Amino acid sequence: MTTPPCMFVAFLTLLAAAIVGGSAVAQDVSPTVQALRSCRRARACIGAASAIGRTRPQGGREALEAALDNHNPRVRAAVVGALAALGDARAVTALQARGHDRDRHVREAVFSAVRELSPGESPGTAVSVDDLTAPTDATVNWRHVRYVMGVGPVVNQAREAAGFVPVVRAAMEQELRGRPELAPRPEDLPAGLAARIRRGAVHAFSLEGGVTSLRAVELPAAAAVRAEVSLLLMSEPTHTMVGAITGAATAQVPLMPGATMPTDDGLRTHAIQAAVRSALAHIERELATMHPR
Repeated sequence: MTTPPCMFVAFLTLLAAAIVGGSAVAQDVSPTVQALRSCRRARACIGAASAIGRTRPQGGREALEAALDNHNPRVRAAVVGALAALGDARAVTALQARGHDRDRHVREAVFSAVRELSPGESPGTAVSVDDLTAPTDATVNWRHVRYVMGVGPVVNQAREAAGFVPVVRAAMEQELRGRPELAPRPEDLPAGLAARIRRGAVHAFSLEGGVTSLRAVELPAAAAVRAEVSLLLMSEPTHTMVGAITGAATAQVPLMPGATMPTDDGLRTHAIQAAVRSALAHIERELATMHPR
C-alpha cells in the first residue's frame, strides 16, 4: 500500500514543525542559566550566578534559588548576591530558608538581600530578618551552662500544620543553640555534665507541644500567614510540667505588581519558625526565676 502524496507532505510538514519547535524551546534556556545548572567548580558557579544577576535572563531566579543548596559557601553567598541584584521579591522566601546557614558570610548576605528585597517589612509583625543571622554552629562552653533542654514529643493541634512537625522540631532545636547559660541536651551526657546535674549545679528540662493555629491573614499588598504555638516546659528527670509558653508571629512577603503569589508552604514554615522564636525568646530568664543563683 502506497502513501498518498498529500499525506506524505503533511507528515513532513508536521515533522519539520516539531523539529523547529523543539529547537525553539531549547534555545529559550539562557546559556548562563545552563552554566549555573551544570557547573562543577566553584569559580564557574560563581561566575554564572553573577552573570545571571547582571543580565536577568528568563528562568534566572529559579536557577539561583536551586543553587542556594550548593555545598560550597562561597557559591551560596554569590547566589544570594545575585538574587538581590535581580530585585525580584519572590526570592525572599527561598532566601529566608537560608537564614540559618552555617556560614557567617552567607547569613550576612541573606540579611542584606532580604532587607533589600523587602524594605517595607515590619519587624514587629513579620519574620525578623535580624534573627535569621543567628549562628547554628556555636561551640557550647559547658562550664557556663546552667540549663540543658531536650525536645520531646511535637504534636500540632492545628490541622493545617499536620505536615509541619519536622519544621517545629527543627525550630525548637535551633532556638536552644547559641545561648550563654542554656544548651541543647546531648544524646549522650558527658560524665562531668551528668555529675553537675545530679548535684543540682545544672538543671535539666524538656519542651513539648506544637502549633495551635496556622492561618492566612489579609494584609494590604502582602501575602501573610500567622502561626501560634504552645509549648510545655517539663522538669527532668521527673518529667513534671513546670510551665507553659506561647508564641505567635506573622510571616509576610510583599507582593509586587504582577508578581506570582508565593507558596503557602514557604510562608507557613517561616511563620512557624518565627512563632517558636517568639515563644523561646526569654526562656533563660524564665528558667532563672525557677532556679535563681
